[in-house]
Amino acid sequence: MIRTLELSMEKGQKDEDATLRSELEKKHLNEQVEFRKAMAEQQALLRRQLIGDANIVGDDSAHDQRALEKYEAQKKLEEEKRLHNIKLKKKTVAGQLDAEMNNKYGDYDDLLRRKKEEMERMRDQTEELAQRLAERKERAKNRPKIEGLSKEE
Repeated sequence: MIRTLELSMEKGQKDEDATLRSELEKKHLNEQVEFRKAMAEQQALLRRQLIGDANIVGDDSAHDQRALEKYEAQKKLEEEKRLHNIKLKKKTVAGQLDAEMNNKYGDYDDLLRRKKEEMERMRDQTEELAQRLAERKERAKNRPKIEGLSKEE
């Protein structure tokens, strides 16, 4: 019963860890993309101020926009891979814990059956030891005693 609770708690903790990791991954990705966007906007503003030519600034802005879109697509792909790996790890850990729980305690009847078998085995061993002890005592009584020796000798 205690082991089942421990395994359930461990499973819950692993689920929570996986959820937290996935949320942090998403947040981190969004922060990276927002930072990159802000940098691209600042660079475009600086170009407009320094160069002043609308055509050149427009071309540079278009290149920056394509680079930013490529970066976002790359980060999105990385995020999907990481989230997929987190889900797989979560499933693996949950599967391992479930398997351990099922191996230890398939169900209550199985647990009772195992206890009963263990008790029968212990009772049989106790009876066997008692029988051997009785046989030894009987043999000790029937042995011829060596005369002249004290009990300590």
